[in-house]
Parts: sequence; C-alpha cells; structure tokens
Amino acid sequence: MFNKQGGFNFMHNLHLLPETGFLRLPTVLTLIPVGKTTWWNGVKTGRFPKPVKLGSRVTAWRAEDIRAWIDQSGQPLAFKDFSNGNGGDVSCK
Repeated sequence: MFNKQGGFNFMHNLHLLPETGFLRLPTVLTLIPVGKTTWWNGVKTGRFPKPVKLGSRVTAWRAEDIRAWIDQSGQPLAFKDFSNGNGGDVSCK
C-alpha cells in the first residue's frame, strides 16, 4: 500500500474498483484514504457519494459513483488533504 519512499501508493488499490457493482466501506476507504468519521461527515455534507441500502444492515456505494468521484477530484486521492475541511482542495507536500 505504501511505496518505498513512505508515500501512499494509490495505484496499488485501483484493482479494487470494479467497473460496476457495489463497494462496502472498508473497500471504499482503501481507495479514498480518509477515516470513517471523515467519510461519514463527507457523505452527510455531500462531499462524498451517497450510499445505497442493500438490506436493513447492509450499506454500500455504487462503484460507478466512487469512480466518478475519483475522476472529478482531478488528482490521485493519496495526495489530497481532507483534514483542512475544504474537501481536499489543498495538496499535501
């Protein structure tokens, strides 16, 4: 998951993103490296895609929605800074 220089290797996890289907939260968080609380806050505010209820206790995200979010973000997620509260608009250095 991390490269030899100690940085996050985003390309390593792209194989986890199918063209279609559903992704559970642990898989989503390997693609978009934020914590659970940050993720759920982002879902609530509209920063991240809305989930789909597959059952009374099963929540997932459409792979298409996650792929579209990654594509619209404009840069590999591993280099986005979500801690600043502005949706990752400032790159980490």
